[in-house]
Amino acid sequence: MGATGVEIRPLNEEEHSALNDGLKLAARYVDDELPLSLDQVQSLYDVICQNHSENLEAQIAVGLAFGQTIASVTDYEWVRVKDEYGEETALSPAGLKAACHPISILQKRIAKKEQVNLGELRDGVIRIIESRRAEGAFDHR
Repeated sequence: MGATGVEIRPLNEEEHSALNDGLKLAARYVDDELPLSLDQVQSLYDVICQNHSENLEAQIAVGLAFGQTIASVTDYEWVRVKDEYGEETALSPAGLKAACHPISILQKRIAKKEQVNLGELRDGVIRIIESRRAEGAFDHR
């Protein structure tokens, strides 16, 4: 979650459009409109995990939807993060050089077909970031 030696920048127009497309796809999967509730994201995760774990597009959509549940209760903004592992759309506390990666967080669990309470996972991610923020662990960007 720390971001030493990592480039964090705002999403460009194309990336912002891809984010919105991914969120809309998640909404179509649950046959509803945005924003999705945490319960809807949980249901989507459960179905993807059990029946569609190889569907990369579905993994990304549920990861973005999960991330949006984080963004909706924090000051975190969608950003693009580039590090030694590649580039990914992620969330970052406004103005700080820190990031969490909701797509990767869920992809790792989907690969293991892990049953997860997304509310607890979301709250745990936020708790860790906020604890580190309070400690002054993150530089400003």
